[in-house]
Amino acid sequence: MFVILRSPTNGDVKGTEPPTVYVDGFTGDLYLDKPSEIERYDGAFKKIVNAALDDTESRDLIKQEARELSK
Repeated sequence: MFVILRSPTNGDVKGTEPPTVYVDGFTGDLYLDKPSEIERYDGAFKKIVNAALDDTESRDLIKQEARELSK
């Protein structure tokens, strides 16, 4: 699991602080702040969003799986 932490903007596109990635690890947490690390996690987040189902598709899939489990 990871979270991209971004500070609020102060009227322009740039945040008041540089972004940080928080990674919840099995043996500890990581805070990453190098631009190359942020870019990799931004890319991963975009891929996850693109692969995700929308609300209706998610609901339909859950209903379908529940029907299969109840057989």
